[in-house]
Amino acid sequence: MLDISKENNQHKNINLLKNGVNSYIKWGLNGFSTAPKEIIDNRISICNSCPNLTKPTNQFVYKIKLHKNENANICSLCGCIVARKTTRKDESCPIGKW
Repeated sequence: MLDISKENNQHKNINLLKNGVNSYIKWGLNGFSTAPKEIIDNRISICNSCPNLTKPTNQFVYKIKLHKNENANICSLCGCIVARKTTRKDESCPIGKW
């Protein structure tokens, strides 16, 4: 069961890096497959209306992971960069919205 308590939302750099590496490994094992554009657009729309969407903190991990012109919004529950997570065929919303 997902713990969405306030304490759980204080993402540490090491945990974010670990989750990011695990996500890339999982993505690679699935052939780097991306979701169809319609699904990506739907996911982004859902995330954009979610109260858990936020700007990234000044943590080191976001500074090295974000590209200059990339949409920087993150999910405050899992810490993922929404613009990336929504494109992955094998990913899902931490609270089951998509």
